[in-house]
Amino acid sequence: MTAVVGRCADVIVPTLREVQIPFRPSERASLGVEWELQLVDLESRELSAGAVEILEEIRPDGADEHPKAKHELLQSTIEIITGICTTVAEAKADLAGTLSEVSAAAAHRGLGLMCAGTHPFTDWQTQLISPKERYLQLVERMQWLARRLQIFGVHVHVGVRAPEKAIPIVNALCQYLPHFLALSASSPFWVGCDTGLASARTKVFEAMPTAGLPYQLSGWDEFETYMETLISTNAIESVREVWWDVRPHPEFGTVELRICDGLPTLDEIGAVAALSQCLVEQFDTSSTVATPCRRRSAGSCGRTSGARPATAWTPTSWWTRRARSARSARRSATWWRT
Repeated sequence: MTAVVGRCADVIVPTLREVQIPFRPSERASLGVEWELQLVDLESRELSAGAVEILEEIRPDGADEHPKAKHELLQSTIEIITGICTTVAEAKADLAGTLSEVSAAAAHRGLGLMCAGTHPFTDWQTQLISPKERYLQLVERMQWLARRLQIFGVHVHVGVRAPEKAIPIVNALCQYLPHFLALSASSPFWVGCDTGLASARTKVFEAMPTAGLPYQLSGWDEFETYMETLISTNAIESVREVWWDVRPHPEFGTVELRICDGLPTLDEIGAVAALSQCLVEQFDTSSTVATPCRRRSAGSCGRTSGARPATAWTPTSWWTRRARSARSARRSATWWRT
């Protein structure tokens, strides 16, 4: 088997039958937030390209890029990120500092900053792709699916101590994805159309082959096997291209919640971050979230070597059933605005 080498934690170490993905343990319940901001022309209110110039202006001398302000797919988007934080207040203060830098650089170009899951009327076909190889390759491979990703979200990372904790926590968080989306839904409009949905963003993003609800896995070994399958079949080039609504992030040693629509204020971001941190901390320290038993099929938990009996209640079997129910409900339901 040939080793597949990507960036940082995307290094795949081959074994005889499966790959190993290094997971960098994180301090328990550490916190990181990513906030995708729209650049809007203050006169027309349309999305407007400006990220290249703004990020160059605020780049520290001698650095390749700003440490906490980044390019996104479109030149009308800037993502600001925190460092590793311990509290929500610390994360909010971190975002506020970077926000002030970006806002000042945008203002003298006639641009303002806003955030919602989608822009209400700008046509995605008018937008410029960021001049970074990663995004150019994405558009080349995905074409129309990638070009129309004029969407904006908030992502929350919460630290996990070990890889064997990560997948059970992802499974447990699945039952809360509807709650996070209900709290953050902010994208009823798409290219000037009232979609009748509270979150059009989720439906746009779900079109990507590796986006949407996470595949239900029993543990880190199954995650490694699944990633090996995707990479070996050229479905993805690295683990970073799996954009589930909640996913483990091996490089950061976190579980990342990606379901939320863009939020307009730091207070709202703080609320979502606090809920994320509390839930992950609860699952990380709870004895009821443990390694699930092996399954013969996606719908059963049968006897295998060293496995618990199928009839026995296991700590994560309850969470897994709840997660599957959430998956089914979300796929069959439509988010209607009220």
